[in-house]
Amino acid sequence: MTITTHKPRRPSARPAAALAALLAALAALAWPPSGEASSPHMRTLHATDHASLHYVSSTVNVFYETGRATGTLPGLMRVHMRLGASFSGRYVIQAAGGSIRGHGSAVAHGSGHYESFAGSIVVTGGTGRYRRAHGQAQVYGTFNRIDNRLTLHTTGTLHY
Repeated sequence: MTITTHKPRRPSARPAAALAALLAALAALAWPPSGEASSPHMRTLHATDHASLHYVSSTVNVFYETGRATGTLPGLMRVHMRLGASFSGRYVIQAAGGSIRGHGSAVAHGSGHYESFAGSIVVTGGTGRYRRAHGQAQVYGTFNRIDNRLTLHTTGTLHY
């Protein structure tokens, strides 16, 4: 009688390598994380808007302005803006379905009663349907130094 014994087989490295490759491929399909521009649920909006804001209050060279924005994303807009050789500040737009927030800067041109400016703004987030909002836009407009009214025009791209 012959008895044959089998040594237990050592698992091959090939199935482990295949599994690692499969996991890497699945991870690549899931990248970038949800909320980024290539997500199938992400929307892209090419927006052009106009806002006429009025003075609310100020401290030294920081102005708080509010008013209506019209165009692609109509709503109530609030701006905190620092004036100097350049303008900088942050903003919030309360639009249908949520709010959009960000910051920007612009270079002032000229002096006197009306001062024009041009620059860029960045969208950094929001609430509601815009909770993952990001994007950028060009901004230009005028600041009336007599009654402190701010007029803005923006055109850019919003991802949300």
